[in-house]
Amino acid sequence: MKGKKIILCIICLVAILSIIIAFGVSQKDNAKDKANEENQNNMQIELQEGSKIDVKNLENAKIENGMKVNNSPKAQEEKIVENLKYSEFSMDSKNGESNFRLRVTNIGKEKTEEQYVKVTCLDVNGNSIGEIYLLVSELKPGESISATANIADDYINLYDYEISK
Repeated sequence: MKGKKIILCIICLVAILSIIIAFGVSQKDNAKDKANEENQNNMQIELQEGSKIDVKNLENAKIENGMKVNNSPKAQEEKIVENLKYSEFSMDSKNGESNFRLRVTNIGKEKTEEQYVKVTCLDVNGNSIGEIYLLVSELKPGESISATANIADDYINLYDYEISK
C-alpha cells in the first residue's frame, strides 16, 4: 500500500511539473508572438546609429546600404520642360527624410535665370502623393548642375514625377 502511495505521489508530482512547464512555455511563445506582431505592425528595420527604415511599402524602392532607394524605371526617364532637361534622377530616404536629386541641363541657346520648379511626385496611377520645390540655379547654354532637395516627407515610393514652374 505504501508503495502505491509513493507511485501515486510521483505521478501527481510529474503531472503538476508538466503542467507548470507547459504553462511557462506557452507564456514564452505568447510573448514571442506578441513581439513579432508588433514588429510586423511597425515594419521598421533597426540600423546602426539608431536610424530606422520603414519597410511597409517597397513598391518602387529597395533597401541599399542602410537606406531606402527609389528604383522606379519611369522616374529615371529624362524630362524636358522649356529649355531645361531633367535627368539622372535619384532619391533615397533614411529616418523619414528624403533626398531628391536631379541633373538639370540648359539645352537652350540662352542663359536661364535662377528659379524654383515644382516637382509633383506621382504614384503608379498618376495621382499626386506630394510636392517638392527644387531650386535651379542660373544656367548658361549647355551648362548642367545637380539640383537637390532634402525634405522631411517620405516620397521614396514615387513612380514618376512632373516638373512645372
